[in-house]
Amino acid sequence: MLKKTMILCSICILVLTGCNTKGKTTQSYLDAVENMENVKSMEEQFTVDIHIDTQNATDETQKELEGYENISIAIDTQQDWDIERLVSDIYIKLKSISAYAKFYIDGDNIYLKTPFFEEYIMLNDTQMQEETIESISPEVYEQVSKDFVVIWKEAVRNEIIESEGNTVVNTPDGDMKVKILTLALDDERSKRIIKEMVNTISENENIKQIIIENINNNNQTEDTEPVKEKVIQGLEELPTTYIDLEDKFTIDEIKIIAKLDRDNYIIEEDMSFKMHLLEQNITIYVTTNAKRWNINQPIQIEIPEIKPEEMITPEELSKSDLDVEQYKSILH
Repeated sequence: MLKKTMILCSICILVLTGCNTKGKTTQSYLDAVENMENVKSMEEQFTVDIHIDTQNATDETQKELEGYENISIAIDTQQDWDIERLVSDIYIKLKSISAYAKFYIDGDNIYLKTPFFEEYIMLNDTQMQEETIESISPEVYEQVSKDFVVIWKEAVRNEIIESEGNTVVNTPDGDMKVKILTLALDDERSKRIIKEMVNTISENENIKQIIIENINNNNQTEDTEPVKEKVIQGLEELPTTYIDLEDKFTIDEIKIIAKLDRDNYIIEEDMSFKMHLLEQNITIYVTTNAKRWNINQPIQIEIPEIKPEEMITPEELSKSDLDVEQYKSILH
C-alpha cells in the first residue's frame, strides 16, 4: 500500500509543481501564463526540495524510506529558441549522494553529459531512430505539453483563492516593481483538482502513444505487448486507484506566490506543498522556487564542439558494464 500511495503522491507532486504556472482565474495571471508560453529566450534557476518526515511512522515505514527523507534538485537553464540552443545544468542530491549532469540542445542535436562516462550521450542518434519500431513526432510531445496546460486551466478554474499586491524586488536585471499574486488551495479544492487531472490524463491518447514508443525503444529485442498492455491498463485505472487512495491522505495546503514584471512575465514563483499520509503517519513537504531573467533577450549560450569519437549512443550505453562500485567512486 505504501508503494501505491507514494506513486500517487509522486504524480500529485509532479502535476502540482510542474503545472503551477499553468492557470489562474484572474485575467492578469492568464495573460502572464500566455506570455511565458510564448517566450523564446530566457535564463532560469529552478529548485525543488522534498522533505519526508517519518519520525511518527512505524519502524517498517521508516526502514523503507531510510535515506530518502531529503531530496534536492536544482536546474539552471539558458535557452534561446531563435538560435535553437538550450543548456541545462542539473544537480541532484539524494541520500548521501550528489550527482550532476549537463543537458544540451543544439539545433537537431541533443546531448547529455554525466560524470559516469567520458563521452557525451547522444540522445537523438540517427541510426537508432531509423531502427525504432515506432517514432513519435515532436508535434506529439508539444501537444502533450499543451494538453497539460488545458487540463490544469480547466481543473482549477474558479477553484483558487487569490490575493494581489505590489512590491520592489532585486533581480539579475536590477531592482524592479512587481505585481504579486498569491494562490492557495485547501484539501478539498486540491483533491478536486487532482481527481479531474487524473481522469483526463488517463484518457489522453498522446500520453499513451509516448508511453508505447518508450517501451518499444527500450525493448526492441523482446515481446513488448504484455508490458504495454499492463502499463496502459495501469494508466486507464488511475482514476479508480485515486478513488481508493483519496481518503488515505490529506493536503494541508498548496500555496503559490507569483511575481509579475511590468511586461507581465512571471519572473519569480514560489510553491509550498504539504501532504500527510494517514496510514503511514508520514508528512511530505515540497517547496519549489523559479527565478527567470533576460526574458526574450539574446542569450550567449556556449556549447562545446563535440566530435564523433566523443559520443556514445543510448544503445551503446545500455551495453556498458558500469557497476555499482564504479558509481560509488564517481558520486560524492
